[in-house]
Amino acid sequence: MNRMRHFSLNYIRNFKKHDRCEVSFDCPMCGDDTGGHLYYNTRHGVGHCKRCGETVTKLDILRLRNAKAITHLDETYVREIEHVEETLVKIDAPPHLLDVVQSEVAVDYLTRIRGLDVKEIMTWGIKFCPVGEYKYRLVALIYENWECVGFQTIGIYEGQRKYLAPSSFNLKQYLYGVDFVTNLVVVVEGIFDALAYGRGAVALFSKIPTDLQVEKLVAIGKPIVVMLDGDAIHDAEK
Repeated sequence: MNRMRHFSLNYIRNFKKHDRCEVSFDCPMCGDDTGGHLYYNTRHGVGHCKRCGETVTKLDILRLRNAKAITHLDETYVREIEHVEETLVKIDAPPHLLDVVQSEVAVDYLTRIRGLDVKEIMTWGIKFCPVGEYKYRLVALIYENWECVGFQTIGIYEGQRKYLAPSSFNLKQYLYGVDFVTNLVVVVEGIFDALAYGRGAVALFSKIPTDLQVEKLVAIGKPIVVMLDGDAIHDAEK
């Protein structure tokens, strides 16, 4: 059942601003006049009700607004919900990208060295860059809500830096593969870990998730299985 059907049309009540990034209001899952139990972080775009435990995302709220399900949303609230910190930078993909099958070198690396199926990983947004700053590197496009927000590149030649991303792009604000999740979230470290596991895997780009990544994982609302490398616990204890 579509969870959006449960939203009350009159829940924009008891709106309060607590600090720079946190507001609260009536939870759409609890019904009217619940006393503002849903606390929403405007920086991260995620809210959590302390009464019923439901998670509400920015996308949920904006979908309702765009569908005119919310008819009395005041402008103060709109500004808070649509607020995004300047640190949440989106980066356009490099120009002149090729599908990996168009590069014999990329195909050889992915199949012989990594043991992956090329046709399958093409669906993940893996490309090959033949020119420019990221010349002769694989390019993993990073999506959130099916919108490309940035990328990470992977060196395939000896002597190349293994991973390289734009300096202004914070990888740890995002989860690789999150849009492919269906029934189970399998948390892994890197892009190739996700590609090896297949659909449902979500990569952190590191061994330890950030607070924002944890919030986004919880917001998916699916069971979570953690499959990090064996040294991740040791690194987390440092």
